Amino acid sequence: MMPHPVHVNAANRPDNPDGRSWATAFRDLQDALALGPVEIWVAAGTYVPGNVRDATFQLHPGQALYGGFLGCETQRSARDAATHRTVLDGDSVHHVVTGADGAVLDGFTICGGRGETRHEGAAGTSDFAAIRLTPETILAGSNTDAGGGMINFQAAPVVRNCVFEANTAGKGGAVYNAGRSSNGAESTAKAPLFVDCIFRNNAATARGGGVSNDLGVNPVFLNCVFEDNATDGKGGGMYNHFACSPLLFNCLFTANRARSAGGLGNDGGSSPVLFNCTFTHNSATDFGAPLYLGTGPANDPTLIDCVIADNHCDWEESGLYVWHDNRPRILTRASADHAGYRPGRWREEDIAGLRNEIAPYVPGLTAEPEARAEQQIVNSPRLVYVDAAAGAEGDGQSWASAYTALETALVDAGADGAEVRIAGGTYRLGLDRSSAFVLQPGVRLYGGYKGKVRDPANNPSVLDGNGAYHVVIGADGALLDGFTITGGRADGDGYDGKGGGLINYHNARQAAPFAKVISGRSTKVRNCIFSGNSATDGGAVYSYDRAAPVFEDCLFIGNSANNGGAVLDRVGVTSVFRNCTFEDNSARWRGGALYLDYGVRATLTGCTFRGNASSGHGGAVFAVSRASQLEYTEARFDTCRFEANAAAGDGGAIAATDNARIELKACDFAGNTAGRQGADTSADETSTLSSE
Repeated sequence: MMPHPVHVNAANRPDNPDGRSWATAFRDLQDALALGPVEIWVAAGTYVPGNVRDATFQLHPGQALYGGFLGCETQRSARDAATHRTVLDGDSVHHVVTGADGAVLDGFTICGGRGETRHEGAAGTSDFAAIRLTPETILAGSNTDAGGGMINFQAAPVVRNCVFEANTAGKGGAVYNAGRSSNGAESTAKAPLFVDCIFRNNAATARGGGVSNDLGVNPVFLNCVFEDNATDGKGGGMYNHFACSPLLFNCLFTANRARSAGGLGNDGGSSPVLFNCTFTHNSATDFGAPLYLGTGPANDPTLIDCVIADNHCDWEESGLYVWHDNRPRILTRASADHAGYRPGRWREEDIAGLRNEIAPYVPGLTAEPEARAEQQIVNSPRLVYVDAAAGAEGDGQSWASAYTALETALVDAGADGAEVRIAGGTYRLGLDRSSAFVLQPGVRLYGGYKGKVRDPANNPSVLDGNGAYHVVIGADGALLDGFTITGGRADGDGYDGKGGGLINYHNARQAAPFAKVISGRSTKVRNCIFSGNSATDGGAVYSYDRAAPVFEDCLFIGNSANNGGAVLDRVGVTSVFRNCTFEDNSARWRGGALYLDYGVRATLTGCTFRGNASSGHGGAVFAVSRASQLEYTEARFDTCRFEANAAAGDGGAIAATDNARIELKACDFAGNTAGRQGADTSADETSTLSSE
């Protein structure tokens, strides 16, 4: 830097300004910025970058800007930024400030940025790219829609004592930070630092009303306040995507608003660490008033001595929203009176010590998902017999020597994909809630036998979970025909909160939606009854990650869940339902019978939905795309009937949201009701619903 500061004062009118003193201060901040790596003192007043949309205060590496001077000081320490308000007013430019590595911005109010607005798709769009935001589009674009107040594109400045207010953009109303890598591989300690900053009354149409972080950048926020920011999409206060895991020390999120993630939203493998943070009075319409842990590979934040209280969500729990199998770590190591945000708790020089302090509580990088060995599906002609009423455990080679335990028969049949014939009766799992009837590739199970005669309707074979998390675990190429599946209670964490009756995916760490390894299982189910099962997600059935299950002539009756009372399909699942009946299933929040999420393609033919109910949206069916990286969520209903279904919110029979597509062909609706809108069907402004 130059040995003396450069002075800027909008009120000055010297004959020959050179910035060397207050008397000869530049009036225009741009004149000082053009000098490169200098220290710049800026007097109170308002400074505008220019009168065209592309104008910006472009910082330079090593440059330091300090605001809050009266215009007579000889020492930087004499300034008072709170009293002498120094305003950088964008006056509707795309970015008020553009950051640079090692630059310092200290003591300013940044306002009036107007990044171009954008939404994640629009109603009626046919181009899938309209909702697919990829690293390539971020790196290739001009990003004029991001960072109304400040943009740090592959740049790591230090920002102190600044107020970002009344800025807008498509992403990152106040600030947008972006790195280089969508998997965090290029992330280093070099990242933006924000100390004692306030993000207030900023807005974004798509993501991050206050701040949005993309592409592996991990900024640090110390003693920062996120207040009264809003977005039409995700992350009222902050949004993290594509492997962004910032550190937040002593931060307050309050009164932020969003459709989802009122306070803080995380997608695409973003696992921030929060130490002594408070989330209060944030609100969301759909999901996650304080924090949202969403789609993509695992979003597993660590919260240490944080406070989450008095947040509100219209149609979901008021606490953390945890999508699929994200696993937040919530730790308490301080007494209650030391938890949460306290103004000015730490100084910038404390950051290194704080990193060391939290290190023992933050898990290292989790190993990548195990690649399961692809098994060739073989259908052996061999027969295996099972009869719960047999006198003694046999070898399963005939009815006379039948196995009495179905679990034993499944292991035997799994060796070569044999056919298993099962006598009528009840097959009950033990008291270990983790036990299940585990299908094997190619194994075919037929229930309802009495000797050589098979009559499932009059001689039912009942698979009773007896309170286990899952009654049946599916397998590729396996068949389940002629059973009643009941008694599953998936009320545990992660995997054990899904699919009370049948779960169709491998229990492994969550992978990216487009990973080569597929964890979904494509089970075929015929002539089965799913009744009396419950779960957090998918009361009777949960299918995940490109599974392709088929259900024919099945009855789903009296199952319940928070979401997807009978069935929940998630991430590229291509399910088929033929001549199935969904009756009297219920969901606390969405999808009384069926919940379709994130690039799912479902085909339903000749199905009946009767008497299903949701206390939120979609009495029978709820569909959402969630800005899927795969494709739109789409469901096709052919000759289906929707009768007497009910939703307390939208869509008595069907509710479609967030770029979902519903096609109805020759379908009937009768007696459906909704508490808010759409007695039969409801679609938001981004979704389409067509009928013929």
